[in-house]
Amino acid sequence: MEGDNGRRKSRLISLVKALLKSDKLIYLEDSSKWLLIASGNVKSNTKILSNAVVTSLGVLLMSISARTSLITPFTEVPFTFQTLILIILTLLLKRDAWKVVTTYLMLGFAGLPVFAYGGGLQYLMSPTTGYLIGFLTASLLGYLVGNKRSIVRFVLLSLSAICLVYLFGWMWLSIYYSVTTGFLNVFNSMFMAFIRGVLPFIVWDVMKALIASLIAYEVSRATHALKAIKSLLGNFLR
Repeated sequence: MEGDNGRRKSRLISLVKALLKSDKLIYLEDSSKWLLIASGNVKSNTKILSNAVVTSLGVLLMSISARTSLITPFTEVPFTFQTLILIILTLLLKRDAWKVVTTYLMLGFAGLPVFAYGGGLQYLMSPTTGYLIGFLTASLLGYLVGNKRSIVRFVLLSLSAICLVYLFGWMWLSIYYSVTTGFLNVFNSMFMAFIRGVLPFIVWDVMKALIASLIAYEVSRATHALKAIKSLLGNFLR
């Protein structure tokens, strides 16, 4: 009896090791019966589920940061925490950051109230739509993050993200002012767009960029440490 239990335990340990390494159909033989343990591509399914969870969490954070806003009478652009969340996601998710932002924009334009002023296709006529386009463009900076953790690199990328958001936001707001004034003075519209849509936010956004860089850097370091510990434990248990 003890010998059978020992063999069964040995088979179970072998099965667990195989399950963690293999993506194929796995069976465990017990006397004359075959027990189905798992099927399908285990690693692929786990990755898909993980990506779905990360994307959902990223969209949720973008939505909350948009709705947590301060609207002032001197500008149509609200003060939000969106750039803080955007930069953190870009630095941590790297090449996958744009997927979160794209999903967020699709849900917003589909009608979900995830933007600062709500959502829907009518938002395309909003004076702040350019900033949303800037979010998507800035998320592409994730391709430049790389695997080396450097606080200086993170800060430079964060400030670059802010500049991209400003660029598209300012351009869109300039067009918005030009249209509403009948293109009477394009240069004045561009100047007003800068005064109302960029200048009031510079200090606020630089602070958020620095904070986001620090948060992303510390999270990245912690994640690297956890991976190292996991690798050591994996080698020890082999």
